[in-house]
Amino acid sequence: MFFVQRRLAVVAEVLSCVTIPNMVRPSTLLLLLLSATPLTGQSVRGRLSGTEPGSTAGAIVILLDSTGVEVARALSSPIGSYILTARSNGRYSLKVLRVGFAAWVSAPMSLESGHPVDLSLVLPDEPLVLAELNVESGNACRNTAEEGGAAATLLEEIGKAVGSAELALKDRELRFQVRKFARRTDLQNAVQQSDSAFTQINTWPVHSLSPLRLRDHGFIQTREQVDPELVEASGPQGLVWFGPDAATLFSAPFIGTHCFRARAVPNDTTRVRLVFTVIRGRRTPDIEGELWLDRRTLALEKLEFHYVNVPSGLPRQGPGGRMEFARLPNGIWLVSHWSLRAPIQRYRNNLPDGIAGWSEEGGDIIEIKGAQGAVVYSGHPQ
Repeated sequence: MFFVQRRLAVVAEVLSCVTIPNMVRPSTLLLLLLSATPLTGQSVRGRLSGTEPGSTAGAIVILLDSTGVEVARALSSPIGSYILTARSNGRYSLKVLRVGFAAWVSAPMSLESGHPVDLSLVLPDEPLVLAELNVESGNACRNTAEEGGAAATLLEEIGKAVGSAELALKDRELRFQVRKFARRTDLQNAVQQSDSAFTQINTWPVHSLSPLRLRDHGFIQTREQVDPELVEASGPQGLVWFGPDAATLFSAPFIGTHCFRARAVPNDTTRVRLVFTVIRGRRTPDIEGELWLDRRTLALEKLEFHYVNVPSGLPRQGPGGRMEFARLPNGIWLVSHWSLRAPIQRYRNNLPDGIAGWSEEGGDIIEIKGAQGAVVYSGHPQ
């Protein structure tokens, strides 16, 4: 059996990173100015607080210039503290993003070299409320920007969650203990081979190909299309099935080729789905699926996806994948479990001749330790 070290695919490993959409709407922050303390450059720092315990941990704090362009961002600490530095003197504002709450933007302030600012923010805990959703409401496929409403809100909230994970890796020294697994089954799903291994890594364990490459070449590629350094192949034949990562889901290439629609969950009033489908006319092998969120808190729970526009001769039902998400007490979000399932092609005389079974690869985060060795997350393999 084989494990892929750097990419999420079958023939490659399922794994993920992040970008977030700039879709939040500004508002006004309640501000409390405190006395200045020694800082360097054009700096601002302070502490976020709210009425709910822990509601400001892991918030994304963004520094905007006078034109609204982002110049810096940071992740608030478990107690809500933050620090940001501008590149030059000028007028700036702070934007704060928190999962489940509307975005807030401060009144403008002046930052000057040698005159740092201490600025603590009291954030009103006014949770976002989704409008009523139908299980299915029409067949029209519209992109997120055009549809707006609940779909845009859900995509924003997911972006906040995965964006905080990216910042956590940049700002903090985290060490991951990961269990990787791989198994092969026959066509009746009887296990023929199964392997697992534990490893320690210092980087986010879930990555995929670049969004542009996935858009142009698809989520199912031949070995000849894939850089051999990215895939540990078990043989010269077959296809490579790639899964998405967060950078993919929130990239312009993915959003431009998919439609997003908010949907209720049948017989479940506690959760909501963000369904994504490929745009009409797209023929490249791609993915469709659902992101599940808690309806009250808008917390991200899981991603399930399947493949479309599958090459001829391969099953349409069965190939797909799953990711599960968790939020740490310090506010950081993570992918706690991931898996990807794809058919194993059978070859005769170097030509494809049906399906021999199924291959599944994935992993679980068993433990995360911080810079001082303290355990910040402890999970259980599935």
